[in-house]
This record gives sequence, C-alpha cells and structure tokens, in this order.
Amino acid sequence: MNRSPSRVRWALAALLACAALLACALFLVSTEPEPAPTAVSSHGDPTDADRAAERPQRKTADGPAPEPEAAPAVREPSPKVETVLRAEWGDGPGQLGHKLPADGAPEGPMSMLVDDLGRIYVLDQVNQRVQVFENGRAVASVPLPADTFQDLLRDPDGNLVLLDRLARRSVEILGVDGQPIAQVELEGPGIAEGGAVTASFQRSDGLWVEVEHSQSVRVLDGKGQVDPARERVPGRFSADGRLLLFAARSGPDQAAIWTRPSDAPAAAAALLATVGFGLPLMQICALESTADGRILLVAQLMGSHAARPELAEQLVVLAPDGRELSRFDLPVRSRPEEQFRPYFLGPDGALYQLQATAWGVLVHRIGL
Repeated sequence: MNRSPSRVRWALAALLACAALLACALFLVSTEPEPAPTAVSSHGDPTDADRAAERPQRKTADGPAPEPEAAPAVREPSPKVETVLRAEWGDGPGQLGHKLPADGAPEGPMSMLVDDLGRIYVLDQVNQRVQVFENGRAVASVPLPADTFQDLLRDPDGNLVLLDRLARRSVEILGVDGQPIAQVELEGPGIAEGGAVTASFQRSDGLWVEVEHSQSVRVLDGKGQVDPARERVPGRFSADGRLLLFAARSGPDQAAIWTRPSDAPAAAAALLATVGFGLPLMQICALESTADGRILLVAQLMGSHAARPELAEQLVVLAPDGRELSRFDLPVRSRPEEQFRPYFLGPDGALYQLQATAWGVLVHRIGL
C-alpha cells in the first residue's frame, strides 16, 4: 500500500517528540537527590529527635538558635502497683470477716504481713483466725483465742506475735498451729494503758511496742523472754538500726521528720525534712525505712474538690539526708472499716497496702 509523504512526515515527527520527552524524564530521575531515610522509634513511629531534625532551624546572627529545653518533671511517674490478693467478705476458706454494727465502728482485717517467701498473712480477727495466702490462694488458717487482736507479726522462729491492746491488753505468741506459747502483759513501766500503744515491731533484739507515736518500749528480749527493765527509746528504729525516727504534723498541710542516733537516744532530735503536700494533711499512715537508708512517709490528705471533698494518699520517699527522691499517688482507702496497720514494708523491699472495698479486701504491692 502506498502512503502519502505528508503522513510519513507527521509520524516521524511524533516519534521524535516522544523520544525527547523520555530522555528528559530519565535525566531528571538520575539527577534528583534521594531523600534521607527517617529514623523510627522502637514502636515504628518517627522519634521526637527525628521530627526536630526535619524542621528548619531558626537562625540568629551567630548561627542556629538552640531549641528550648523541656520543662523538668514535677512528679515521678506512679510506681507499678500490683494487686497480689483479692478476698471476698465472708467466713469461708479464703474469705475475710467483716462487721457493720449498728453501734460501733465497721471492722475488717486490722493488719497483715508478708514473709520472705512472699506469703501474705492476714489478721482475720472477725473470724478469729490468721489466714495465709500464697499466689493469691488461701493455703493455711491459724485459729485465734479471741477476736480482739489488732496487729500481727512473726518472731524469728516463725511464731505468730499478736497484739491486743484494748481487751486482753497483752502480746500473745502462738505457734503455727495456733497453740499458745507465751503471753506478755502490755501495761507496766513505760506503758500506762494498753490503748496508748500505736504500733509493734519485731527486731533481732526483741519485740518493741510504740506508745503514742513518740517512744518505743521493749517488752520481750531477743530470746523471747520478758524484758523486766522495759528499755525505752524516743521514736522508732530505722531498718538499719542506726537512727530513731519520729514524724508528726508540722502545719495544716505538712509533716516533719526528726532523727536521733540510736546509740545516743538522749541527744536532741535533729530535723531531717519537712514535707509539704499542698492539701490538708489528715493523718500520717506509715513511717518506714529501708535497709539502704531511705525513709518512706505515707500521708492521707483531703482532696481540694470544694463540693465533694475526697481523700487522697501519697507516698513520699526520702534519701538518708532528707532529700525528696520521689512522690507517688497510692490507691485511696476511703472505706470506714477500722485498720490498725494498713501498710507493711516487705522483706522484698516493696510496700504492701491493705485496702478494704465494698465487696472484700485487696492487697497491693507497691514497687519502690
């Protein structure tokens, strides 16, 4: 077939134009710089540093202006709070006793402790027993001779040491089978009445009880025998035994902590720290110390909501020299059930909290 010369010329011109466009595109691709790869965080998103590097820097006469520094954190993040025990109200295995009398204070477990194996001992005095929990399950129950005990400890032999400051006004030692081993009267030198006792402590040199939050009296020596001298010291011993500690309110919204050397109890108390909370201080719930010298103060505060005031609880951790290391918000204990010792510093270095709820009891482990 014969083609006209004009059609051939048009086809040739179109072919040459396409070739020119293709060559131009190849030139642009080969000369365009590759984009720099963007670093990503471990979560697959660009990091803050990456985004900052991509932003144009502000210029000054002397060069790039420095980025503004981030504001320092005013509160450490809350520690890991792990619920290690849940127990319903009741009198069956693994349940805990509860009283809601028409006249009198509501009552649940008064105290608890944690041993070096992580087992939790709960003073279930309403049901006249001590219940032992392991991995959240009840594994043992020790019967009690009365329902009026308020505090629970263990001596170096593993026996139960129970404090009854109001009815029997004594400290009683029971074996793990509930059989009585010894009974020591509370009232005597240094303790005018049992109701003045505010805490009890088991140490290697014996059993001490605190009186009116101000002095400690030894009622048993390191061999479990009655201490006829009833040695007395102002305050309570630190975990390492070097200091005597004392804490009290020092203003509407603050507490103060004083110390004395334990080998010089007659020395004047030295102010270690004043801790402010910015909210009304209702009560000091715990004063503990760790083996490395840190001091733990737990305070119950009144919230600032004007229409409906609420309670709050905070843990303040201080260095041995009184500097504040951290401050944590804790689960709030707002129920009316009476508790004698709601906090226990475990041998694992964690703080444990006993919390009553509408349906039962929670034990929280608070990592420090």
